[in-house]
Amino acid sequence: MLRLLSVIALFMLPVSVFADEEAGGTEIPDAAKELPYAPATIKFITSGIPKDLEDPNLQSSDLVAGYLVGCSDIHDWCGMDVRVPDAVLDFDGGRFRIILQNELNPHDQVRVIDGFIGCEWVDDRFGARGRHEPGRYCWGRLDGGDYSFILDDNVAHNIVTPWDWFFMMDYQWRTGGTPLKNQKIRMVSHPHVTARVLFYK
Repeated sequence: MLRLLSVIALFMLPVSVFADEEAGGTEIPDAAKELPYAPATIKFITSGIPKDLEDPNLQSSDLVAGYLVGCSDIHDWCGMDVRVPDAVLDFDGGRFRIILQNELNPHDQVRVIDGFIGCEWVDDRFGARGRHEPGRYCWGRLDGGDYSFILDDNVAHNIVTPWDWFFMMDYQWRTGGTPLKNQKIRMVSHPHVTARVLFYK
């Protein structure tokens, strides 16, 4: 019965896929670092683009990094901490795509999120202009909606949580809550979901 309720809950989708639509991201007190369907534990994996998909003929020429976030069964929450590629944070910004595959859906449902990110540029050739506070301010446009977050400002930000199938944040969710450093983000997939996360220049 509990398993059935968890499957039903997975399909009760919230209206918004944005973690935060207010400027400045989300400051999350220690007692409130819980997102929907919070796992007791996360199984951490390291998985880049599968070897059989590294053929450049099978990829966009703009692809700079890809990650497969999902476990071999439907019981484990899977996660990894990765550094946002420099090519996404550079002069012209970058794009990301999240392809979500529901492994329990009888119709093999797939959903896709596309986003564009532009971040504070840190090239100092004209002097350190505009960098008044710690961290790197980023603004994103995700399927028509705007949101913001700041990397490396020592504040926890939820970045995107599409349908509560997949979670992207810049802090150690479920393992202490400490903000990540060095442009790192945490990506976690629901046990019933396999995520392909792609970053483009």
